[in-house]
Amino acid sequence: MKALKVSSSVRELIEADLKKNPNNQYVIARRYGVTKGVVQAILRDMENPNARSIAQPVTVNVTPDEIPERLREFLIEVKPVCAEWSMSDALKKARQEYDDGLVELCVGRIRRAHGDVLVLYRIPRVRPTQRRPYFSSIYEG
Repeated sequence: MKALKVSSSVRELIEADLKKNPNNQYVIARRYGVTKGVVQAILRDMENPNARSIAQPVTVNVTPDEIPERLREFLIEVKPVCAEWSMSDALKKARQEYDDGLVELCVGRIRRAHGDVLVLYRIPRVRPTQRRPYFSSIYEG
């Protein structure tokens, strides 16, 4: 799985804003177009520079018994809660199929003591629907 990528210039701006007001995380996240979890991870990195940075690769291992049996065949990606979804070929294809009305994309959460994990499922529709350009309107336009 790919690591969360935050450009160094954006990271520096977020760090500067966090130094001014670390309690304003939601506003900072909105300002730079990232999730609040990303801002919180940068703040944790600032408070403990020896901890693993969010810019380093993150590996998530999920055992089959953590995924409901009826959903295992639909699993396409797993990530920590504070990370961004990767742009893997499987995810790109699933987004295109969603836009074309062929599949539904659903997110599940696995609660763990050492950090929750999000799981993305690609579930084929029984009857395809009309085109609904959600992802293509975000990333192409």
